[in-house]
Amino acid sequence: MGRKSVGEYENESRKSVVTAGIVFIVFGVLMGFAVGFSTGAVSGVIAFVIFAAVGVFLLCFKDIEKKIRERNDTPGTEGYANKQTAMDVRRKQIYEKAVHHSSLRSETSMKIIGISGIILGAVAVCNIVMFVSGSVSVLMLVLLALVAVMFVLSLFGKDYKRTIAAFARYGVDEKQAAEIYKNMHVYKAGDMIAVGDRFLMPGSTADIIPVKRIVWVFPKLKWIYNYTNGIYSGRTNEYSILFCQSNGDIHDMKVDEAAIPLIIEDMRKCRPGVVCGYDEKLSQLYNSDPRGFEEAEKAVPQDPCAMLMPSFDSRG
Repeated sequence: MGRKSVGEYENESRKSVVTAGIVFIVFGVLMGFAVGFSTGAVSGVIAFVIFAAVGVFLLCFKDIEKKIRERNDTPGTEGYANKQTAMDVRRKQIYEKAVHHSSLRSETSMKIIGISGIILGAVAVCNIVMFVSGSVSVLMLVLLALVAVMFVLSLFGKDYKRTIAAFARYGVDEKQAAEIYKNMHVYKAGDMIAVGDRFLMPGSTADIIPVKRIVWVFPKLKWIYNYTNGIYSGRTNEYSILFCQSNGDIHDMKVDEAAIPLIIEDMRKCRPGVVCGYDEKLSQLYNSDPRGFEEAEKAVPQDPCAMLMPSFDSRG
């Protein structure tokens, strides 16, 4: 089966809440009569009003949701202004953390050592307490042994060695790798994305791509239709940034909406000439010839943060 269109998702979600609303209203009528006969008319009316109110809310849920989105996403409205103010605050926080991050060794080793050490200590204390109280658990002893092994392995810095090995493939030694990582902007609002003037790390410190291979960067918005117990409970936005390489490889990384312009701006500074922003013609050009994309004649989007967005069909 093919992918559903946005219109189909919208129709399904509306059908879900309308059906649920009707069910609640009908159930309210039945409950009203049942409670009214057993405890009195006033109690029956109260029971009906409660269920009917929920039902009416569900019947109107999609329209209410639409009005809220319009209020928050339409420039010039108070809701939009409040959202942008909150976004600016969030963006400053993200940027500060991206610039003032831990060292490469700390990111790959020390945090793991610390976490595993705390777990080891907690499990050891539990075993000591049980031993003193006269009870010994084989399961807890096995757990202690496993955690101890995990702690010992963390001391050898397996992840750190993997990262250094990844840098070594590009002729970068350990000291240089530490300095490169120190000067990178490390974004963790979503998937880990580290941007530097030589390398890009999409996903983890061991995933290293020379920045010169990145030819096109653009954000993407995906609508997530959420359901609770089969009843539609609202649509949420999922943002990501796509890093497209000249060899055709694409990294699709989830990201906080507020971080999008920061990462795009970093890419433009670190990789002069990279195309930023989405356009359908750019998509067709890249898909047809990734290797020739950089040199091909093309129109660059005026908005570097222009993103691929879901589009409604005639049934939306």
